Amino acid sequence: MRDDLLALSSESLVVLANVGLVKRAQKEVESGAGPTIEEADDGTVVAHSKDGATTRIPRNTTLKGAACSCGAATVCRHRVAAVLAYQRQFARTEQPSGTEASWSPGAFTDEALREVCGDAAMTRAQAFLRKSYLVTTRPGTVPVASLPASTVQFLAPNALALAKCDCTKGGACEHVVLAVWAFRARPEGGVFELGTADHESGTAALAQVESALRAVMMRGLSDTGATTELTRARVHADQAGLVWIADGIEDLERQKDAYDRQSAFFDSRRCSLLVGELVARIRASRNSKLLPPRWVLGSDEARETLLEQVRLISLGARLDADNERRFATIYFAERDTKSVLALRASWSFTGADKPRNGFELAQMFASSRMSVAALAKGDIVTRAATRRANGEIDLAFARGMKSSVLPGGSAWDDLPEPILVRSLETHEQRTRGRPPSFLRPRQIGDGVHVLAIARVVEIGYDAAEQELVAIVEDQAGARCILRTKHRTVSPGAVDAARDALENGARFVSGELCRTRHGWEIQPLGIGTDRLVVPDVEKPRSAEALPPAMGAHNDDALGATLHAFEEFVDRAVQKGWPLFVPAAPALAARLDETGLDRLGERVASFGAGSEDGFFDLLVLRMLLHEASADE
Repeated sequence: MRDDLLALSSESLVVLANVGLVKRAQKEVESGAGPTIEEADDGTVVAHSKDGATTRIPRNTTLKGAACSCGAATVCRHRVAAVLAYQRQFARTEQPSGTEASWSPGAFTDEALREVCGDAAMTRAQAFLRKSYLVTTRPGTVPVASLPASTVQFLAPNALALAKCDCTKGGACEHVVLAVWAFRARPEGGVFELGTADHESGTAALAQVESALRAVMMRGLSDTGATTELTRARVHADQAGLVWIADGIEDLERQKDAYDRQSAFFDSRRCSLLVGELVARIRASRNSKLLPPRWVLGSDEARETLLEQVRLISLGARLDADNERRFATIYFAERDTKSVLALRASWSFTGADKPRNGFELAQMFASSRMSVAALAKGDIVTRAATRRANGEIDLAFARGMKSSVLPGGSAWDDLPEPILVRSLETHEQRTRGRPPSFLRPRQIGDGVHVLAIARVVEIGYDAAEQELVAIVEDQAGARCILRTKHRTVSPGAVDAARDALENGARFVSGELCRTRHGWEIQPLGIGTDRLVVPDVEKPRSAEALPPAMGAHNDDALGATLHAFEEFVDRAVQKGWPLFVPAAPALAARLDETGLDRLGERVASFGAGSEDGFFDLLVLRMLLHEASADE
């Protein structure tokens, strides 16, 4: 009997194939139109389908590698139906969710690895271990190992051939070998270094980056020499493979460029947070006993990874403008890895070519001759997507890509946690133990979720902020504030969001974050009986909304914290020495408000301490991170 096939759940088959194939095969088998099954003496399962296709699934063979006379190079419905029919014949039933037992892939022997993955994969895996290799293991009924270039899922106990990798091979590769070795080393789960640790790697580059940051902060980001210093620091970080440091500096360079061009894209708050993040990562890499330095710095991250066939479910899009330039960021959920990826596109309008906005901009091609609107509302299947370290995807070289516009919200019902949030309380508990965002991997889609809406409580308009403000509840009655600003680049967003919320909104997607006022989200998409993407919709006439009831004014504590944040932001822009004389007055104000420890830090900076200013940058980051608790 093939215990490996019997152990495959419907969810695991979806990972190996896709939802459509699994549902079609299930209907065939349940209606009696499924294949007839034979099992050879060597354990090979042979399935004869009604349409004449014959499928053979030997032991220790991936489902993709199983032979099928239909000629499909990937997992087809015949292969899926063969597994389901085999399970039906041998009375395999689905266990209730949550009752399956956890297990560890570390139990697989090297002999089993060699038999399934081959000698070449074993040799390549051993070569990886000649240096330190950062791995995250997550035990469970479907154990997962996250490697720098791929993610491996073990879909069934005692079935190594059914381990799924998101690399181009799809399984039976060196990543599966490394994942098994990782579970042997850390079966309880966690982030750790596999192989020969090299804690000196990148030390010289970090010193160069820190020196550059000190020089820039001394004169301020507005100084003309800041560009050269930042470029030099990024080159050092890039050459040393410090991916998150290089990525952070690149974001800071974009802010510097926006400042020089007097662009509305410049954000002094964003600059402070970026510098604070870089300082925090450098300090944590030297002092943290809980987080591996390579994880904090991104030392092992592959800059680009070519993915096997992947299905991407759109979560909506955000449009932005910078003078005559336009930008689109389209967010996608990837079910298998439970991650959110993003595709970026930009256009420059010159001369008589008037810049486009909203609906008109959404008709422009973003990738592979696909428009922004189609990608923002579509279910994309591609066989050659490239994923960058920060979660950005590139479909430029995708072969055979097809897309379809799904009814809004139909695909969101099946999204896995933690992408789909049905309970804000559960989501808060899940995220509470994570490292702070400024030390986690720099993922574009970090924090983007789909929130299930049980009830829309109220909708109003804040005229001062020119934004729609709505309050929604989850199934337990916990509330979240939705904010949709009126912007020139998305003139129909407010109207579209209002219309969706008034007409059966079931889901909302966006960056779900905590503020001093509770949970908030700025919608990327709203699921009703269709997917509404506010930024790409046409404007329409609508009745005036009542004033928003959720407007909040800062109290004395909030005003003082705002003064501290503004103090740090201006010092980043102009250079910290100019703000030393003002430090005592701010320290006294913080003391009066009860923030005496923060006041002590500001007073220390007031003595002219450069390290004291770096302390303030990190505290600025921490206050931003913990704003919900203030």
